[in-house]
Amino acid sequence: LAYEAQPPMGAVYFGLEDSKDTFHRRFRSIIEHYQSCGDWTDEDDQNLRKNFAVPYINWKAEGATGYLPVLVPNLELILETNLSRNVRPGLIVIDTLARVSEGDENTVAALRPILNACNALTEFGWTPVLLHHVGKGQDGSRNPNPNTKRPSLADRMSTDWVRGTSAIVDNFRCVLQIAVLNESEAD
Repeated sequence: LAYEAQPPMGAVYFGLEDSKDTFHRRFRSIIEHYQSCGDWTDEDDQNLRKNFAVPYINWKAEGATGYLPVLVPNLELILETNLSRNVRPGLIVIDTLARVSEGDENTVAALRPILNACNALTEFGWTPVLLHHVGKGQDGSRNPNPNTKRPSLADRMSTDWVRGTSAIVDNFRCVLQIAVLNESEAD
């Protein structure tokens, strides 16, 4: 595509879906794969160690919460630390929206504090990426009734199928959807 490679940027993965051990196991297997292919260099390893952070919540601590507005001061501290280490702002991935929210995800009122928290993170030059799921069965993978027609790929990729309030789609600059293709769709 004739794009020039950019210098490494920071990445913070704030995951609440999996345990720390599960995430580390998965991440190690990715690194081991690249190492076994010969695609992983010492420079890659140094860039990863410098630019990638994975904070976890100590659920045993008093008042531990996954609510994003409460967590922002801690995340800001991580981002400030990265800046002091000359880590260029990049992505902060929050996995998932449901885990950092409180209240009914079908209401704008419950989403507003999350949007405000994301805006606070952008003030540091970081780009928040919130992972979110479609409603159960709307990804086409679950079909309890074999006589029911599976939704088309176009239907499954419609933003109408995003779970929760329409403000989830309306208030983000970009919505990317990922779906598993069945055999006929892959052809």
